[in-house]
Amino acid sequence: MRRKLWILLLAVVLYASMLPSAAQAQGSDVFSQVRNGVVRVLALRGNQEVWTGTAFGVGEAGEPTAVFVTNHHVSAGDDFAGADAVYLLLDDEWNMAQEEGGLEIDPEHAVRCEVIYEPEIYPDYAILRAERIVTERVALPLMPSELAAPGEQIYVLGYPALSDTITDSVTASVDNVTMTTGIISRMTHMNLGDVDTDVIQTDAVINPGNSGGPMVTADGYVIGVNTYGVEGQVVGPDGEVVDTITYDGAIYMAVISDYVISRLNDLIEIGTLGNFTYTLITDRDGETSLLPVILICAAVLICAGAAALVILKKGRKPETVSVSRRTGGSVEAPVTEGRNESGTVSRSPETFGGGGRDVSGTGSDFPKTEPAQEIFPKTEPVRAAFDLRLVGEEGYYAGRRFAVDGTVRIGRQPDKNDLVFPADSQGVSGVHCMVQADGSRALLTDLGSTYGTYLADGTRLEPNRPVVLQIGDSFLLGSEKQRFSLQRRQTKGDEA
Repeated sequence: MRRKLWILLLAVVLYASMLPSAAQAQGSDVFSQVRNGVVRVLALRGNQEVWTGTAFGVGEAGEPTAVFVTNHHVSAGDDFAGADAVYLLLDDEWNMAQEEGGLEIDPEHAVRCEVIYEPEIYPDYAILRAERIVTERVALPLMPSELAAPGEQIYVLGYPALSDTITDSVTASVDNVTMTTGIISRMTHMNLGDVDTDVIQTDAVINPGNSGGPMVTADGYVIGVNTYGVEGQVVGPDGEVVDTITYDGAIYMAVISDYVISRLNDLIEIGTLGNFTYTLITDRDGETSLLPVILICAAVLICAGAAALVILKKGRKPETVSVSRRTGGSVEAPVTEGRNESGTVSRSPETFGGGGRDVSGTGSDFPKTEPAQEIFPKTEPVRAAFDLRLVGEEGYYAGRRFAVDGTVRIGRQPDKNDLVFPADSQGVSGVHCMVQADGSRALLTDLGSTYGTYLADGTRLEPNRPVVLQIGDSFLLGSEKQRFSLQRRQTKGDEA
């Protein structure tokens, strides 16, 4: 009997030892697949301010691209005041003044970018367009966050600033991309201070410098943009501090990919990105899973156990062993407050922003494999906003469509409006009116225009008194010559 138990124990040990190896192999595959799409970002303001972060390419998966995604606080600074120049660093040779302790960007090893989209502040992401196709990097596939589930394995990639302290230089090669791993803790809405964003919470560490990098699934699909780390004091129901969360216990969050997907569609639709196309995963029929490995290991265990029983049976009746499974309880974590740069507790979360060889390969393919078993229930989908469109019906903007993301101001003064009319436009004031997104509808406000803002029925709006616009409603600027309507974003299934 004792010999039999020893053989069974060895089989169990063999089975258990194979699982970490399988997980490590999967992580290694993801890393080698995704890191060629990750690049370091350097931004400058004036002659003194310099900061770094991470970005990733989007476009046809595995192909070179000129379009990259990062955080807004990487492209514009933690104060969101903007940068004078933004560069993608391609390798460790980007700084020609490294040995002298200075900063001089080598154009052979860096590419300057144009920021083609960034919000006023939040959601914290931005879209960059490089001056050339970056053959040293490849695009990664995007996937809506609703196709991912809590408990799912994810990977976080980027260039953490702490790594630079080891090399004593700001590294930027593919070989210096780092990866941390964890699971999706939950899909949630972040509402701290002025942050109002749908995010993915994870236990995967997002270090300073990783901002703007991709959060990817085990398939290599991007579902989020690495953004936040939150630590501080836990406050109980009575308002007293019950615990302090240190850096080691911080929680981490990524802005969901849905914002990026929606904005790319907008930029394509209005012509900013021309004929740009990108890989979007719309289902997970080809999801990679550890299930086949687990089944193989289980088969090995069963075969080993069966062999042990055959060898030791010898006419004796085998003994039975009962195995119980312990289920785990749930722990509800209280909401924590963020920490600002000085280390004091505030309602604003701490934002994290800030090797030598070329990488000219074409990148890895992203094949679809057998579907994984769904172990965890799907959460309610987090829908991306920005489905409203302002459509020019008559006049200067006839036939053109514009996303209503936040506030759209209309008038003749270039420095005060989003939709700018020519200086000689009759009936249009310098600052005429504004349209503000409000869920599935919009608010229209006249801003004291001379010739008035009118609804389709002829009603003239009172200055600074917003009225509701529903889908299909139209309005006029001064006269019938300048007409707009509110519509939903067109999709491939819509009729022309």
